[in-house]
Amino acid sequence: MPYPQGHNDYAIYHSHPALEAGLREWPESKRATYPNSFSAGDIYAVIDDQDICAATYLSGPDGSLIKYTLSGSAAEKRLFKRVAGPASMPSLSTLSQVHRALQNLTLMPSDVVRLLAGAGRLEVVVPSRLWGKVGKVTGDWRPYSDKEGADTAAVRSPAVCEAVWPPKALSLSGEFAHADDAARYAHSRLNARIHSQVIGCLLLNPVTRTYRIAEPILEEGYPVCAPCSVFHPDAYYRPPLPAGYRIDGMYFSSANLAAEGGRSEQRPFFEPDDLHRVFSYRHKPAKRPKDLPIRYGFEMSAIYFSAADGALLGYTPSHSEQELELLRRVSRVYSGAESIQAQLAEGLMGAQDYVRLVEGAGHLRVLQTSERWPVAGLVSPVQ
Repeated sequence: MPYPQGHNDYAIYHSHPALEAGLREWPESKRATYPNSFSAGDIYAVIDDQDICAATYLSGPDGSLIKYTLSGSAAEKRLFKRVAGPASMPSLSTLSQVHRALQNLTLMPSDVVRLLAGAGRLEVVVPSRLWGKVGKVTGDWRPYSDKEGADTAAVRSPAVCEAVWPPKALSLSGEFAHADDAARYAHSRLNARIHSQVIGCLLLNPVTRTYRIAEPILEEGYPVCAPCSVFHPDAYYRPPLPAGYRIDGMYFSSANLAAEGGRSEQRPFFEPDDLHRVFSYRHKPAKRPKDLPIRYGFEMSAIYFSAADGALLGYTPSHSEQELELLRRVSRVYSGAESIQAQLAEGLMGAQDYVRLVEGAGHLRVLQTSERWPVAGLVSPVQ
């Protein structure tokens, strides 16, 4: 098509369908972010077409209009590798590291926004509640960050593992001789008024055999610095670990109070997604793919769950065949409709059936009792 005299290509403009996109298990704000932000395929296309157009626009279903301008930076080149498919089909972004990480819940849509904001110039042209005001999007962007958006959002979503920039230093406990003692300390700290699930990590110094807990930093019952940011796929967002320490386990907590306008859901046990997260972080591929982030291969000697009713549970992995089967069944991507999450949601599996699967897969212990968990000690050994 001939252009008017003196005109040439400047930018690409496109939109996403006004459909519910993203995975059901994402928090509300993440489901809203996905269709209103650039996908892995979008990012690949705009960087790949840099000789044609230096910018691209996206019209979102929420009425927003955002723009990304190429920078040619090293961060942009790294991101391009992460959104590209295999060498034989680089444009197939559904096979890219970023897209697969979104499917596996090891990356959230807001993480992709922050990576893009750090790679080039991402800006809001037409605002929305999700995006906030007109202007440049910063590397610490969060959905509904404006007060107006936060006030009108239905229910505030859990912060869980969202990173902040610059990375906040970890808030660390003192040293403990035993992992269980470190977990009890975390349990006592979390047994407070919290509105959101907290995920954190257990640290071990293999020389001194001492343990420390990375604690969440809470404000008004919400974690503003989630210690599980140490697992962020981009080292740019990961806080440093104390000298001599490495990750040796994780802890999870249930929210004790419902957020304003929300429902109270006091969980007495690990969520299947909790276990999927642990297994994903523990996974050690036979050969590390080039350019993939270091978000696996962590030691996971023990994981803990701090229940809202006061119970403290511990699970020691067994690496047994039963645990391998559990690993498969808590993967929504691998098992689909046969996953434990889907079975529980459809009422095809009861909560106690799920607990029994975990009991049979590893070493489940009650460290602190409650009405739901009245007997301390080993619940069930591996058969």
